[in-house]
Amino acid sequence: MQFEDNRPNGDFSETKRFPGYSFKTYGKYKLGSKHGDWIIYCTHSKGEFIYEKAVYDAGRAVGELKRFNEDGSILNIVSHNSKGEISESKEFYDDGTTKKISIPTASTDHNPATENTVYFKNGSLKEKYIEKKGYYYNIITMKDIEGNTLDYGTLRDGIGTFKLYDEDGQLKSIETLGSNGRRGPYSTFGSVEIDGTAYRYKEVGQIGSDGREGSFDVIIEKNGIQQTLQTDVYFRNVSINQKKYNLEGELISEFNINKSTGEKIETDYYPTGKVKTKLQKKYPNDLLNVLECKDPNGEDLDFGTIKNGTGSFKLYNIEGKLETTYILSEGKVTGEK
Repeated sequence: MQFEDNRPNGDFSETKRFPGYSFKTYGKYKLGSKHGDWIIYCTHSKGEFIYEKAVYDAGRAVGELKRFNEDGSILNIVSHNSKGEISESKEFYDDGTTKKISIPTASTDHNPATENTVYFKNGSLKEKYIEKKGYYYNIITMKDIEGNTLDYGTLRDGIGTFKLYDEDGQLKSIETLGSNGRRGPYSTFGSVEIDGTAYRYKEVGQIGSDGREGSFDVIIEKNGIQQTLQTDVYFRNVSINQKKYNLEGELISEFNINKSTGEKIETDYYPTGKVKTKLQKKYPNDLLNVLECKDPNGEDLDFGTIKNGTGSFKLYNIEGKLETTYILSEGKVTGEK
C-alpha cells in the first residue's frame, strides 16, 4: 500500500482468515478514500468464488453493491443514490426469486426507519412492516402462503405484542415490545418429535433488559393434557437451573450453576429416578470431576481417572453398559476410545 500526505493512495489488498475460510479484498484508494472497483473473494475447502463486488467514488458507494453465493447466484443487491446513501436493498432465494426488499423511509424521530417487504419462495406476499433499531415498529400486513391475512398482534409505533409465523402459517412466536425494545411476556411455538411421535410445543417466559430472565417452561400437549418437558431459570440470559422430564413426567436430568463461582452441577437419572451420573463442571460445559457414577441398581461404576478436568471419563448407557471413554485436558475433550 502506497501513501500520499499520510493517506492511502493506490492499489490495496487484504486477506482475513477465519476457521475454514478466508476473505481476500482487492481495490484501490485515492487520497484516502475508496475509489473504483472493489472485489472480495471467499476461499474455502471447495474453492474460491466472488463474494462481493462494488464501485466507489471518493469513498461513496456508486450504483449497486452485489453479494453472491458460491455457485454465483446473487444473494443480495444494495442500491445507492448519488450521495452514496442506500436507496434500496434486495435479498434473494437460492433460485433467484426475490425474498425481501428494504427501502429507507421517513422517520418522525432520529432513529432511521426501513420499510421491509418479504415474499414467500412462490412470489406471494408474506409480510410488510416498518423497522426501527432492528425491531418491528409497525406491521402493515402479514399473510400466509395462500394469501390469507394473519393476526399479527397489537403492535403500534414500536409498542405492543406481535406474532410471527413460519412458512406453513403456523404460529412461531409472540413477543412484546416496549420503548426500550423487546420486554415482557415471550412465547415460542414449534414441533418436536419424541419416540417417533410429533408434538406441538410452546415455550413461555419473560424478556428483561438483559434478555431472558426468570422462569421459562417448555410445554407439550399429550392426549389433550398439557405436560411440561423442560423448566429453566434464567439470569442475564443464561439458564442457571434446568430440569428435563420424559413423557411420563419423570425427571431425567437437571443442572444448577452457581452465579458467583460458575460451578455447574449436572445430574442425569435412570427411569427409576436413581442417579446415573452427577458431574461437576465449570460454566459453560468444562468437565472437572465425577461426583457420582452409578449402574441402574445404584452400584458404583468405574468412571475413569478424571480429576480437576484432566484424565479419562467413562460414559455408560441407560443399561449401565460402557458406551464411550473420553480423554480430557483442562475440562475439554481431546479424544475418545
